[in-house]
Amino acid sequence: MTFYPNYVVTLGGSEALVGVLFAISNIAFALFQVPGGYLADRVGRKRLVVAMTWLIAVVELGVALAPSWWFLAVLAFVDGASRMYVAALRALLYDSLAPESRARGVMLSEVVPSLVAIPAPWIGGVIASSFGDPVSGYRALYLIAFALALVAAGLRTALVETIEPREELSL
Repeated sequence: MTFYPNYVVTLGGSEALVGVLFAISNIAFALFQVPGGYLADRVGRKRLVVAMTWLIAVVELGVALAPSWWFLAVLAFVDGASRMYVAALRALLYDSLAPESRARGVMLSEVVPSLVAIPAPWIGGVIASSFGDPVSGYRALYLIAFALALVAAGLRTALVETIEPREELSL
């Protein structure tokens, strides 16, 4: 997200539009938390987490290939909505930790990703600036994010469900 505002501007958007796109994502996130919690309890936490992580990967690919800033507005909404899995992922984590080590486990799940992320903006800047034009550099970053989201989705298929879903999900 460090380079997202720059990317929006290079695609023809304004600085004000950057704020609107973040607002769209945050509104969708807030709107979909309750349905996400309901779905997680009804059809299973793992199922929701895995499905939404695959959707996030698709969103990252869409951001990388966005033809202009207006396409990012649609993706901002889908991105916010796809994060309905956050409570389910936390519930899976909390249920999977022994009560006597729950605080340490939660702390590690917050600290380790933060530590890994420390050099990410610098690495992203090096990658983005190694391309001739800014749009190509930013697209490369979102393609990398797409690849990492695919890895995360694949890894999350190995999660173990911690509740008995109340109903099957069917079309």
